[in-house]
Amino acid sequence: MMIRRLGSGDGDVLRILAVDNARFDEPGQGGALRPLGPDAARRVLGDEKTHVLVAFLDDEPVGFLFAFELLRRAADVGPSELYVDEVGVRDDHRREGVARALLDALSQLARGRGITNGFVFTNASNAPAVALYESFGGVRPNPDDVMFDFRLG
Repeated sequence: MMIRRLGSGDGDVLRILAVDNARFDEPGQGGALRPLGPDAARRVLGDEKTHVLVAFLDDEPVGFLFAFELLRRAADVGPSELYVDEVGVRDDHRREGVARALLDALSQLARGRGITNGFVFTNASNAPAVALYESFGGVRPNPDDVMFDFRLG
């Protein structure tokens, strides 16, 4: 397995991940997504603070991690922190260490950028994700946290 950070010329890989989304999500959670157009894909993949890591096996994507570098206003976590937005592993490659390898690669990337903290949201009912993040040293600092979605436009 090889893990690589996608760059601005990798829009075709983003398209594969979107179209084949149901295979990278938990059963019943995902379906095909509308892929980004070529210009939008280049903007996302060309942004130095957006990190798309993909695990390949025989040139086929078998897992991915999508994270954003966020600037912070307080020094207790450093000048920036990583928000892990998505981790997905293709259904036929789960429980093979793909997600853990992606998190390890993100950790190495973060160290190289001077980032020491990261965070992720998941559902308490998503036992595989909870187990993954706990095995990586993740802790729930506040069990009372609540997330809200809202439209901005």
